[in-house]
Amino acid sequence: MTTPVLPSSDAAPRRPRIERGLVKRLATDEYARCSELMIRMEPHHWSAPTVNTGWDVRDTAGHMLGMVQMMSSLPQLVNQMSTSTRCPRPSWSAGSWSDGPSRT
Repeated sequence: MTTPVLPSSDAAPRRPRIERGLVKRLATDEYARCSELMIRMEPHHWSAPTVNTGWDVRDTAGHMLGMVQMMSSLPQLVNQMSTSTRCPRPSWSAGSWSDGPSRT
């Protein structure tokens, strides 16, 4: 496998539009709100369909939590990204996710 070489630039680094501290506070607030919502959910809510075809609330929550875990640290990000390129993807057809992996 070869690593692509990105073109170099003499441009000055761009300043972020939002300060890092504010981003962290906003993310923390949103994670807390999402966690509070999940805690309040009744068992029947987890199997409710979502706007994502073939995904129920449990699937979406699992995806969200996986993304939070992935972005929690650079080693975690590198680990998940490298694993995703090594492992074959399941071949479930669209709309049949709920028939995909067992939840045991």
